[in-house]
Amino acid sequence: MHGFLGNTFALVNGFVNASFGDASPNAKICETNITRIISYAIDFKRQVGNASEEELANAAVSAENVLAAVHPITYSCYHSVFEYGETSDYYMDTFSDFNKVSYNLIHKLGKIYDTVYYLTRHQ
Repeated sequence: MHGFLGNTFALVNGFVNASFGDASPNAKICETNITRIISYAIDFKRQVGNASEEELANAAVSAENVLAAVHPITYSCYHSVFEYGETSDYYMDTFSDFNKVSYNLIHKLGKIYDTVYYLTRHQ
């Protein structure tokens, strides 16, 4: 993915991974399948545009892969919203205690640095 859509996806993905990390196991499944569906959709568009017999057969496989990713996306993305909600509630409780905020900031500083570094490099 390139351009505005790719940069936006990378920014949001980097922010979510740095902020919530492994708090939502379903988020990784959701992210993987969204990337998969975008990749196969781009392939499908290119294959239908070429319209040879071989490319149309490949387009059918790409369409099947897009449809195969729909269920995991709906299931995992739906559940990850609730997992993020629970994590956000925990973070809001943490903000009331300066010691917890300091500890979490220091503890996550490496991930925050990596995210900012790779996002600026990606841009």
